[in-house]
Amino acid sequence: MKRYKEFTQELKESTMSHEYVLHSLADKDINAHIKNGKVVVHPDDVKETRKHLKKIGHDHLKVTHKGSDQVAESAELDEVLKPSMGAGEYVKDFEKSDNPKFSGKSKDKRREMAIAAYLSAKRKQK
Repeated sequence: MKRYKEFTQELKESTMSHEYVLHSLADKDINAHIKNGKVVVHPDDVKETRKHLKKIGHDHLKVTHKGSDQVAESAELDEVLKPSMGAGEYVKDFEKSDNPKFSGKSKDKRREMAIAAYLSAKRKQK
């Protein structure tokens, strides 16, 4: 049985890995999200996504797609935060978000998460 500390560390690394993959794909102008451990992209981007995941060492992730209408609609709704927008934009976005991962999180916790995401994205930009 895993210890709680080991479990939380694995969970943190997994989440950071997913964020890295999504940021990396966004840099390639590929709209994607992760659902149930799979990378979901537009059908036209599947081949390029697999190739890119292999290049960055994340080819263990499965790539799938939805119908082009559904993906295009979700892509329009997804905002991409960039470090050039500043930490304030991250905080505003995290505080107003209705994403389930934020449910039950206090305003201070969302602010902390937003700043961490901003700093992570800023480090990756360099």
